[in-house]
Amino acid sequence: MGVTKWIEPPAPGRRKKTGRGDAPAAEGDSVALFGIAEECRHSGQLEEAIVYYEKSVCFDSGLPDAWIGLADSLVRLGKVEQAHDTVERALEMYRLTRPFYALKALVLLHEGEDEESFRYSDVSIDQNEAVSYAWFVRGEILLTRSPRSIRTQNARHCFERSVELAEKQWAACLWVGLVFLIAKHPALAGAYLAESAHLNPLNAFTWLKLGDAFRVMRFFEQARFYYEQALDVDPGCRPAKRGLAEAGACRSRISYLIDVDCARARWSRMFGLQRSRNGARE
Repeated sequence: MGVTKWIEPPAPGRRKKTGRGDAPAAEGDSVALFGIAEECRHSGQLEEAIVYYEKSVCFDSGLPDAWIGLADSLVRLGKVEQAHDTVERALEMYRLTRPFYALKALVLLHEGEDEESFRYSDVSIDQNEAVSYAWFVRGEILLTRSPRSIRTQNARHCFERSVELAEKQWAACLWVGLVFLIAKHPALAGAYLAESAHLNPLNAFTWLKLGDAFRVMRFFEQARFYYEQALDVDPGCRPAKRGLAEAGACRSRISYLIDVDCARARWSRMFGLQRSRNGARE
């Protein structure tokens, strides 16, 4: 699976909800712009997220998380050269900011510079000062470049540290799940995505990617269930509609070993899809 397979452009005429009503962010309100960027990013709308990240750092360049979101989003879209320039700008202004060394490591990883990637990652996690993102990048490096026999175990240790340190653990689990899905580990992806959905059942993108993970594993009935949950949260989610149709056309016999009606009721209770939707986000 390519890194852009899970990117979905906004539907024509649809406006992404920002959680701040219909009023646009005030000019120069970098925090508000950063919040919109984060919502776009965690819903898979990376092109739109990049626009708001760029506005945020333009109005206030002293927001490390905005620089991280901007450069990481560029990498996920395959715009590695642009991400490289962004990281260099960030490092030039804030040379001693450790998370930016993690960003540099990520860019080098996607440029094929393995040794340099490890070196910058070492700096980002030195002296037990590493933030969640630094461990996330370290996990991705290990999953991609370390010897096959140990890569998953070592990567999982780093990812667990990343989730543990994250302010929004549901978002950390989401991105770990996406990395595992791209790396063709759908079962591990499903585990982290399920945890993300448990922590925040109102993010349609998480349910969508859970459906993708189970469809890769050829559990088509379960995949259909997750796509339905994505549509329950966001009825206009086009990739969930496509996934639902494709999973329905490719049902596997093994899917029927699980009582789907019981599974549906159990997951609805566990993940709170029938409870009040207010205040469920972290």
